Amino acid sequence: MKNEQNNENRLPKRKPVRNANIELLRILSIFLIVIHHYSIYSGWTFKPGYSTPELTVFFLSMFGKVGVCLFVYITGYFMVQSTTKWQAIANLAIKTSLVLLLIYMVQIIFQLGDPVVNFPTILHRALPAIFGQYWFVTAYILMYLALPILNPFLQGLTRKQYGRALLIAFLVLSVWPMIYRRDGMTFSFPVYLLFLYAVGGYIRRFGDTLRNIKRWKLVAIFSLLVLIAIGIHLFLRSLDPDGYLYQALIKEHGWNENTLVRTDPSPLVFFISLPIFLFFVHWDLKIRERTSRVIAKIAAGTFTVYLLQSAPSFHMYIWKELLNGARFSRSIYIAGWGILCTVGIFISGIALSFVTDPITALLMRLLEKLIERIKSGTARQRNASS
Repeated sequence: MKNEQNNENRLPKRKPVRNANIELLRILSIFLIVIHHYSIYSGWTFKPGYSTPELTVFFLSMFGKVGVCLFVYITGYFMVQSTTKWQAIANLAIKTSLVLLLIYMVQIIFQLGDPVVNFPTILHRALPAIFGQYWFVTAYILMYLALPILNPFLQGLTRKQYGRALLIAFLVLSVWPMIYRRDGMTFSFPVYLLFLYAVGGYIRRFGDTLRNIKRWKLVAIFSLLVLIAIGIHLFLRSLDPDGYLYQALIKEHGWNENTLVRTDPSPLVFFISLPIFLFFVHWDLKIRERTSRVIAKIAAGTFTVYLLQSAPSFHMYIWKELLNGARFSRSIYIAGWGILCTVGIFISGIALSFVTDPITALLMRLLEKLIERIKSGTARQRNASS
């Protein structure tokens, strides 16, 4: 018995594995964002009215903003009851800089996408989080910086108070910008991400009652909302350009047929994302530990996938020149090529993460040691002065 206990003590401790269902959702969220970019950046142009190819492109574009919601929900779900750490922001900023610099170097060496080489561009590529080279990364970091204030506030709310706060935030941050959007006044990316974060936190804290919702009901709600989105799209596409409704909605109000699914604060996007999140959160997925670890490994690389296909200037080269989905005009080819391209970009991004993640980890260790030395040096100076 003693020998067995000694052998058990010698075994390496395994790191805890996050819920595989949430990690699958993380993968899905980035997949939706990538195929959304395929649909909007490939460069299709369609005549007024609707057609099957146009509807196919619209359908592929529908869920990109949904993917953003899902990604931030996950952060709120895991972080609302946790303590924020500076290492998380530093890791994200370093990873973003490293990936973008590597892409920029490849662009320059192989002259891909007509890269601009000057000091401002180099500075922006080296510090993308600061200079907003990826809108989501900058907004996400700004959101994260507010969590030490937001988390204690959310943790102190009762269910009723939390629900009221979310309702007010929804009206101000989602409904109002759809009526009148002016960036910096009625809409701000970091503030909206804080709202999405709080939604994920609510589901983590008070989501037990939502477990009673059958999964088939969530699927039905999701399907109904998607049909509503398609119906609105077809209606707006069918309007007479010279008619009153077209002039009022499209010309005067600044909407278009894709506004309700391609606008970040869209209430329709918000409502479509909720049943998806609830479906995955309450999905009791039973799989082997090894499979769960593979899923977690893939999920860990999904952010690099996002960085790869959204890189400034390089993303247009990927979608318009390299993959060139616009050369297809039949729906089956548009959809098939989109899925194939998305899978290919996923594989490329995951492979890139195997290169960049160890370098990021190394740079993080060096940064932590540097900060520890600064702290210890400051402590010694204080002790000496006292």
